[in-house]
Amino acid sequence: SGSEGGKTVYNKSDRHDTHTRTSDRHDTHTSTDRHDRHRKGGSNGNGGVSGDRHSGSHKQGSGAGKSTKAKLRARAPRKTINKADRRAYRKRARKLYKKISGSRIKSRRYARYVQRYLLRQKRLYRSYGLKAHEYRKRLDATKPYGSKEWRRLYSKWYHYIRYQIHWYQRYMHFQRIRRRRFKYHSQTWWVLTKDINRYALRYKYFLKFYRSRIAYWRRGMNQQSKAYRRLQRARHRAKRARVWRRRRARYRYWTRHVWKYRRHSSKYTSAIEHLNARYKQILARYEAKNTYWTGRVDKQTACTRSFYRDNRWMGYYRRRLLRLYRNYNNFLGRRRRRLKRTTQEYQQVSKDKIELMRKLTGLYKNQTRRYKTVWACYKGNRKSRGYRKWRRYVRRSSRWTQRLRAGRRARQKRHAYRNRRKLWKYRVMGKRYQARFARIEARWQRVMAVYKRYQAYYAGKMSQRRLGGRWWRVAYYRWRRYSWRGYKWYSWYIRLLRRRRRYLKRFPDEYNKVSAQIVQLQKDRSAWYAAYKGAVSAWVTKLQAARGSGRAYRRVAKSQKRNASRGAWRQSWKDWRTNQRIVLRSRWGTSTHRVALYRTYKAMRACMVSWRHTARKYRHKLRGLKRGSRRYWHYYKYMLWWQRYVLFGYRRIGRFFRVYAHRMRRGSARRAWAVRTAAAYQVLMMRYFKYFRKNLKYRYRVSRRGGRARRYWRRWRSKYRRYYRRYRKGWRARRKARAKRYRRRIWRKRWGGKAQRKYEARVWRYWYRIWRYYVRRQHYYKKKLYRYRAGTHRWRIWFHRFRTSWARMLRWANWQIRFQKKMQRRFRSNQGRYKVYQSKIDRWNAWRRKLVDKWNGYLAYWANEVKSKRAKKMIARQTRRAGRYTNFRSLWKAYYYDRYYVLRSKVGDARYNQYQPKMAGDRKALLDWYKRRRDAYKARMDKYGARTRHYRRYFKLFMYYNWRIIRILRYDVRYHFRWLRMLRRHTDQYRAAKASLRVSRGELKAAYHANYAAIRHRYSQIRRNGREWKRWARWRRWYRHRMARRRARKYRRTYTRSAYWYHRFHKLRAGSTRWSHALKRMQWYYTRTRDSYKRWTAHWKGKLGVRRAGSRRWWYAFRRYRAYNRHLIHLYYWWMKFDARYRRFYKAGSAEYNAVNADREATRQEKDAAVKDYIATMQLYVGKIDQSKYARVYGKVNSFYMRYQKRYSTYRNPVKELRVAEHAWWALRATAQTDAGYLSAWNNMIAKREAVLKAYDGADANYRNKMAQYKNHRSRGYRYWFRRSILYRYYKWREMHRGAWFVRYRLRHGLTRGSQAYVNIENMWRNEWGRMALLYKNMKIRLRGRLHELSRRSREYQYWYRWYRWAVYKTRRYYRWKTAYARRRLARWRTAFWSYKYGDAQYVRRLRHVWSYWLRRWKNYIARMNRWRAAVRRHKLGHRAWRYSFRRSMRYAARGLKWIGWWIRFTRRRQRVFTKQGDGNYERLEKEVAAWSAFRTKYVGVVSARVKYWRGRLHSGSRAYRLVNIYYKTYSGRETWRSVYRTLRAEEYKAWRGSPDWAKIKEYRAKLVAFFDEHAKKWDDYVAKQPKASRKYIYGYRHMFWWKYYGLREYKRGWKIATAKKDQATADSDKAEAKKRYEELAGRLTKDQDGLVHSSWLYRALRGTVYWLGKYYAWTQK
Repeated sequence: SGSEGGKTVYNKSDRHDTHTRTSDRHDTHTSTDRHDRHRKGGSNGNGGVSGDRHSGSHKQGSGAGKSTKAKLRARAPRKTINKADRRAYRKRARKLYKKISGSRIKSRRYARYVQRYLLRQKRLYRSYGLKAHEYRKRLDATKPYGSKEWRRLYSKWYHYIRYQIHWYQRYMHFQRIRRRRFKYHSQTWWVLTKDINRYALRYKYFLKFYRSRIAYWRRGMNQQSKAYRRLQRARHRAKRARVWRRRRARYRYWTRHVWKYRRHSSKYTSAIEHLNARYKQILARYEAKNTYWTGRVDKQTACTRSFYRDNRWMGYYRRRLLRLYRNYNNFLGRRRRRLKRTTQEYQQVSKDKIELMRKLTGLYKNQTRRYKTVWACYKGNRKSRGYRKWRRYVRRSSRWTQRLRAGRRARQKRHAYRNRRKLWKYRVMGKRYQARFARIEARWQRVMAVYKRYQAYYAGKMSQRRLGGRWWRVAYYRWRRYSWRGYKWYSWYIRLLRRRRRYLKRFPDEYNKVSAQIVQLQKDRSAWYAAYKGAVSAWVTKLQAARGSGRAYRRVAKSQKRNASRGAWRQSWKDWRTNQRIVLRSRWGTSTHRVALYRTYKAMRACMVSWRHTARKYRHKLRGLKRGSRRYWHYYKYMLWWQRYVLFGYRRIGRFFRVYAHRMRRGSARRAWAVRTAAAYQVLMMRYFKYFRKNLKYRYRVSRRGGRARRYWRRWRSKYRRYYRRYRKGWRARRKARAKRYRRRIWRKRWGGKAQRKYEARVWRYWYRIWRYYVRRQHYYKKKLYRYRAGTHRWRIWFHRFRTSWARMLRWANWQIRFQKKMQRRFRSNQGRYKVYQSKIDRWNAWRRKLVDKWNGYLAYWANEVKSKRAKKMIARQTRRAGRYTNFRSLWKAYYYDRYYVLRSKVGDARYNQYQPKMAGDRKALLDWYKRRRDAYKARMDKYGARTRHYRRYFKLFMYYNWRIIRILRYDVRYHFRWLRMLRRHTDQYRAAKASLRVSRGELKAAYHANYAAIRHRYSQIRRNGREWKRWARWRRWYRHRMARRRARKYRRTYTRSAYWYHRFHKLRAGSTRWSHALKRMQWYYTRTRDSYKRWTAHWKGKLGVRRAGSRRWWYAFRRYRAYNRHLIHLYYWWMKFDARYRRFYKAGSAEYNAVNADREATRQEKDAAVKDYIATMQLYVGKIDQSKYARVYGKVNSFYMRYQKRYSTYRNPVKELRVAEHAWWALRATAQTDAGYLSAWNNMIAKREAVLKAYDGADANYRNKMAQYKNHRSRGYRYWFRRSILYRYYKWREMHRGAWFVRYRLRHGLTRGSQAYVNIENMWRNEWGRMALLYKNMKIRLRGRLHELSRRSREYQYWYRWYRWAVYKTRRYYRWKTAYARRRLARWRTAFWSYKYGDAQYVRRLRHVWSYWLRRWKNYIARMNRWRAAVRRHKLGHRAWRYSFRRSMRYAARGLKWIGWWIRFTRRRQRVFTKQGDGNYERLEKEVAAWSAFRTKYVGVVSARVKYWRGRLHSGSRAYRLVNIYYKTYSGRETWRSVYRTLRAEEYKAWRGSPDWAKIKEYRAKLVAFFDEHAKKWDDYVAKQPKASRKYIYGYRHMFWWKYYGLREYKRGWKIATAKKDQATADSDKAEAKKRYEELAGRLTKDQDGLVHSSWLYRALRGTVYWLGKYYAWTQK
């Protein structure tokens, strides 16, 4: 054979010439590899094998281009090596083989070892060939064939033939083992494969040559001769070996090819049958041969020649049998891993495997015993070759026996671990739980018995062997190993029992039993460890005194030192755990908390310092050791162990600070510090983790492939690689959450401000870090795809990862695009920032489209490349999914735009009419698409078992589409609700929308319940606390919250409707239809709610009697019982209040009145019974709770009980006494206020009220002191005391408000204005309002501070925000009252002002009062105007906040302008009343009026200029422009009603002076009235659109009336002037117009009274207005 162009070429002539001629045989088997080395440029460290990626040079050498024969002729033949050299070569090759197995393939050492190994193997091969060729030539020359000399030469020849056969087998085995370390289908892999095939073909022709020589010699030999029979047996053995070689090849073929076929397919079944048939065939022969030779051995005498020979053959077949057993056992294990545990096939395979393992173990034990028998024959001569040989056999067999026993122990421990995992999903006293625990206990005892036995065994060996010797150290190491294994096994079982004990608290007998067992095991463990330490100390003493045992002494002394150091850091570790638990359980700020926190820090530092120091110590030890040595890897392992401890410490510290941060108030500096510390330790852990993984990866890669160390480190590597990915995933999740959180916060910031820009930068930074990771992963996965053959299993794995990375990258890019679009909405389309964002959006959209096109291109490419069915199905599935995605996007866009444009359009316009009819159809199409996908996955899911991987996958997709359906239903509810608000009430469209909303809510409720039930059913199918269980736990919690929120909203809607009818009920006419409907609604709500509360109260009270008093579940039930009982009591109070107001509709003493009173008394009795039940229940359980066990719960319940009693005596008794005093005074209200009894009752009532207010102040101060004890303002205690404090503030306000009403009543009845008593009571009334104002301010400040501490989205924030709005409303109400009170006083001063003499003291005093009030109001208007002007500049132009601020600024500007006019008119009247024209005072006042008029003109100019400025900056179609344009028309740009008004008044003034221009007066009065009529028409149209008597109706009606009245008033004014100036024509015209307008307005007001309840406010207002108009405009009817 030769090598041409990298291919092996074989010639027929070479097949026989190879083994017939010396030169040919020598040349063929020696020069081929030499030729390859010369052709590739010399040896490359991998044995001259070309193409190795670790080769040195690949250039052609000096021998390139020459033929093989030419080079052989140029080189002289080499001589063979002698027998001693061959033996040395074989020994050296075995050592090199071990070194090669333990070296890394990329190291230089590996290449050097391979080169030396192959060199020695080739020399051995050449030597065997030369010797065999020499003896063959001598055999051919010896005549006759079969003589004694010929037989002797034949034995020699056959000896070297056997060596050659073994060499071929060993060489090909070495190359196959070596090939496994290279990647499949790599260049080196192919080179080694070609080399293996080349030598396999040589081996084949070598065996053919061997058989041909035997046949050749037999032909010329006597058939009866001994040599002929020997050749006949050799020929028979060769043929039989050929047959069995083929059978074993077929067996190996089916072992490899079984996995190609799908399970349970016909090909798979056929392959299994073929494999079993071959296995049984080979097994039958090996067992038969083993039985045969075992029988012969048993008949022989020990230590004879035939005994040795028979043992050799018996060992040969036993080894074959054991190898077959092991091989088939591995096949069964691999087959079993692909099956489900519950199938019959799995059970049968398990039985076969267990039976096979028993045979294997028995065979090894028997073989070891027999080997020891043969070995005993050589023990007389321990230096002999036989002694070493059989000792190796004994060790090898013993090692396999130990390995099987260790495997059995590992299986026992593995089964115990598996049963422990499954144990917790059963009831603690159930049968299955007991059965599982019995299995665990049995396996624990078996393994523990083994550990005890081996510990005792090796302790005995240590006593028997020479102290400090080599075998003594071996026994010591194993004794120490089993001592520690037993100690750890004790600890494992104790941890199991402790966890079991936690579930047995309800069963005291079992609890005590397990506790006693734990105590006993702890004692046994302590005794075990003490015995170990004592033995180590004793051996240290003995070894120290012994001679020649220095190495053993150092080893044992190190063990003693490690035991001492272990105690130090373990104590710190215990302190760390103990104090950390105390920190997390104790209350923040207490001394216990502070001390435990200090001790935690101290123990934490001690542990981390110890662990880091130890890891650093072992790392320093590695520097002085030879890399790759045994001690090097020993210390390397210890270094990794301690690095793992350091890593664990960092992880625990980070978790502790994260939990610690959650206990603190958000926004606090302490929480921020804890969060930063946790993040710092997280980063530190990730860096250390990277360093640790680097060391671990190095240790794994240098381990021998297939060895025990490699399996050990592979478990470490996979475990910590999984941890690292999990932490990296958590880190990315936190970054994503932070980006989303900043995205939410950014909209709250002022646009363009520093905070907004900072948050935008943060969002981009966190988003880009995640994005960069996704891109990096995708490139990595894409590179992996082209490394494997398309369609293979590995290719499919990397394709799936590539697909998921692509989807994540696309989803994350969509997130960024949505964010940029929302940012873009802040700007107008003509602004630069808008265009910047648009360019970013366009760029990302283009990239996204490019990514999708690339993905479709990948699918098209791989659809043609893959060949396997599974891969084709995968590609087809992805292609269909891409098509479905396109169809889905079109459906989703149609539905989205329909919903968007319907809600953004005005009802009835063209866009609304275009999209609203399509809404239902597009929604149905989208829902049908979702339902089809959901049903498809449901059908797939039902084909598999509940615990299979496919069922889990399809159930996840099934629930995912269910969630999408729920999302559409939630959109429907939101859409119908918003659509309903757009429509007019009491229309057909409104009723239809309301019915649709009700249907949508019902569908959403049904979907919630169905999905919740599906998740609960899934819970019963999966393991508790697994990854899938946690995923569905999150889903279940989400659904439970949505359902609870839906129920709460439904209850809130019911309560709101009931509250509406509660308020409407008292304003309706008794007996009317709406009154009866309101009464029914109230009674229905009360009955339904009362029954619900009573039912839940009884339910939770029953739970209190079932559960152990004081336990966690009892405390949960007690809190629910207390809450529902209090709800019930409050409901009773509410209904009693309703009855008290309801009975006012009837006369006292009537039957209806008595019936309502009876219902009220019945409610009172039920309320008293509920209160007594609550007190009795608390009193009962205060005596039943065990204070030693449940001190905290006892303290809570006792505090409730004592608090209720104390509250009753401290607060409620004084309130009752106050009510008695109030009733006593009220009974005397008709008597004279100077009567002694009246004044005594009044003073008694005031004193009682002050006592109640003082008690409320004391309660508030007490609660505020308790609040100060809590540093964490989010804690439950702080929330409770804050609520109590605010409630008592409210109680105080209620009493103050009630007292103010009584003071006001006394002020209005029986007192004379101006008297001293009136002044005193008036001052008391003003003081009451002032005290209430201070209370409002106090509540507002405290509530504002509380709101700053809470999240805006929390329920508590919403609750206190309503309180805050109440306080703000009351504060503003107080200021409105104060302002109105001051205005009324000013009006009284101004009225009295005109009766004084000009210039006297009273005149000056009243003028000063009027001026001070005017100036104070003027400053207030100007200050508020400037404040809102600043807000206008601060907000974004045109934004909602900008419009609000602009409107407020213009409001106060208008008020200031009006206030200037008021002062001008007041000055004009002073001039008109107190002075005469031509007088000096007249001229002075005239100048003052002129100055104020000029100031008003400038003021109007400034306001007008400001309006023009903002109008020029706004877009003409915006809402802000329309708003500003209204003020622009008011202040400039047209002839305003003010200019018309002024002109008209000026002409009227001239008419009064005697020079009237009646035509001009008539013209301008017509213009002014036309303006009034225009505004009246606008408000009339507005009123026509509103429901009658609604809030908006009344608002619009008031405006409409006033504008119509202004027109009527103008004609009355004109009639007065014309009548006074005796212009009858003008007077008659104005009177006729006034009459017409009066009749129209009065008729409208009279007509609008129809349909209104006579007791309503609107009816009384309309009727009173008609009466007033008839009184003041009666002159029009004359």
